[in-house]
Amino acid sequence: MTAAATTAALVLETDLTALVWGVRIMLVVVSLGLALVLVGMPVVFSRPVLTELLRARALGDPWAPFAPDGAGRYGPLAQNRHWAVRRAPARRTTAGLAWRWGWWVVSAVVLVGGGLVGFVSFMRLVVTFWI
Repeated sequence: MTAAATTAALVLETDLTALVWGVRIMLVVVSLGLALVLVGMPVVFSRPVLTELLRARALGDPWAPFAPDGAGRYGPLAQNRHWAVRRAPARRTTAGLAWRWGWWVVSAVVLVGGGLVGFVSFMRLVVTFWI
């Protein structure tokens, strides 16, 4: 092998190593961003459910998160127009209460579980291609 061929092979190997490490660094950055989205967003979504559940338990009133307060405003589980269907201006049936709490608990569990499953799946993919 000539000196020029050896140098070309060394440069090619060095470039390939740099490319592999560049891809690995990109995978780490993308993984951190994905972790923020897949794990952070469901936690932010499920936090109001947990705090309202604890507030309702402390008040001894399971309808509290869905009923208006003294100023006529609703809590975070019924405050915007998209969730207005869950508002309860007056106490209603037990089935209505179960539907309201069931919706929020199932939504929180599915979002957190789905986020974690998605993140674990992505991390398996990263580990597979890391090698």
